[in-house]
Amino acid sequence: MKKLFLALFVILLCLLVLYKINPLYFQVQKNENRKISNVIVYQKIYPSENFNQISIESGKTALDLLNKTSKISKRGEGKDSFITSINNRLADEKKREYWAFYINDKYSEVGAGSYLLKNLDKIEWKIQKY
Repeated sequence: MKKLFLALFVILLCLLVLYKINPLYFQVQKNENRKISNVIVYQKIYPSENFNQISIESGKTALDLLNKTSKISKRGEGKDSFITSINNRLADEKKREYWAFYINDKYSEVGAGSYLLKNLDKIEWKIQKY
């Protein structure tokens, strides 16, 4: 019985030492078992009249979605991005055009780089004038 307790004590001591030496190993093992979840969103880009269903990792932005599905040009990065062209359709500043971004049929109050996608969101991009 003493040998069993001694063996368990030694094993626990070894695990404790390993954890103190390399705690990241235990964290990596824990994260490997976690599945990355996706969200389903719908996107429509002018001049298309239909929404396309797209699966994308949760935690992604509307800008990430647009980058995944289209060829874009922009000014700025991340939250400060301003879309100037989608699929070679330039928003003509001389005509006072810009790419408007809608979320669930409402004009977005934040930029595409700031908006975190939610399951079943409807994202729409269209040319508008200011």
